[in-house]
Amino acid sequence: MSRKWERQVERNTKLANAQRKRLGQTSISEAAKGDDRHYGRSILMPSFLFVVGIFYMITFWGVNRGGLYWVTVLCYLGLALIVFAFRRPLLVIGKQTLTTRKFAGFRTVKAEEIEQIEAMRGYVLITLNSKKSEMGVLAVHAQI
Repeated sequence: MSRKWERQVERNTKLANAQRKRLGQTSISEAAKGDDRHYGRSILMPSFLFVVGIFYMITFWGVNRGGLYWVTVLCYLGLALIVFAFRRPLLVIGKQTLTTRKFAGFRTVKAEEIEQIEAMRGYVLITLNSKKSEMGVLAVHAQI
């Protein structure tokens, strides 16, 4: 870059950072460093575990209940609470990649593998090129 262009970029960066500071936002350089992370809330698996725990409790209510009966019911309900509280859906947006948490771990998709991204209220729908991926659609529930 020419020196004049560098001075102009520096001057505009200072003005933008001053405005961002007044608004309570981070500076441009700090915002560009990290990846953009969006967290969501999944209720499907926790509600399934909760229903299984309640079903187990109701089904075996008339049978001779021992200590393991209540341990099993409480484990299902506790697992539902743990999955709801700590296993939140995640979408990490990088410069060249998208990363999401799947059931067995994280899945990273490069920019070349993405065909279309649709942002709707409450979730993001990412359509992948079908020739390279085993899953054609990657759905992530996240706050937008």
